[in-house]
Amino acid sequence: MPLPPSGNTPWPPPKLEIPHADMDMWRAWYAGDTGHLAQVYGGPAAYTRNGVARAFFDVDRRRATGGDELRMFWGQEPSPGQQAAKLHVPIGGDIAEMSANLLWAEVPQVTVDVDSTDKATAETTQAQIGRYLDDRGHAKMREAAELAAGLSNVYLRAVWDTSLRPRPWSDVIPANAVVPEWHWGMLAAATVWRELEPLDDGGGVWRLLEYHTRAPSSTGCTRATATPSAC
Repeated sequence: MPLPPSGNTPWPPPKLEIPHADMDMWRAWYAGDTGHLAQVYGGPAAYTRNGVARAFFDVDRRRATGGDELRMFWGQEPSPGQQAAKLHVPIGGDIAEMSANLLWAEVPQVTVDVDSTDKATAETTQAQIGRYLDDRGHAKMREAAELAAGLSNVYLRAVWDTSLRPRPWSDVIPANAVVPEWHWGMLAAATVWRELEPLDDGGGVWRLLEYHTRAPSSTGCTRATATPSAC
């Protein structure tokens, strides 16, 4: 999909509504944000489309009907006059971090197949890859692996600014900030987006969208006119 027109395009696209709801629930556990956990498991309307959370709520309702105590620790509201004093053990973030540390414990040794090119080109290419990995590339891979473990997937893109560094580097993007396009099971294009500070006094939500393909990429700025979920 190219950049959407401003004014009436739902954003993010409706087809990502359920995956984004799932990732929002996983992000609450990954970040260990107790307020976010309470919001997710409190069962507000924004999460009723999440099949996993909805099934969790249904089990709780059946147990409540039978007189058993609700198992939903974070979804329970404190009694009137009672101060919330719940302790969260951030095991979700710990598991994601441990997974990334195990996968990227050491800088990988990358070799170029000399059968696919001449020896001089292979040595030059291998040396350049090594410089990328040593120049914070390894740390970026570990960061991406932790996000993927916590939120199910992640994206990497190459960025460059010669006023900052002499060579390109990798940028890690969370999955909920990307609208992917798949052809035959391969990533063919992607729209990377983020919300901006208001650019005028007219209200609404401003977003910066970058459309990446094998052809030259395009960038645009859109403003939500009717609702915050429309471009």
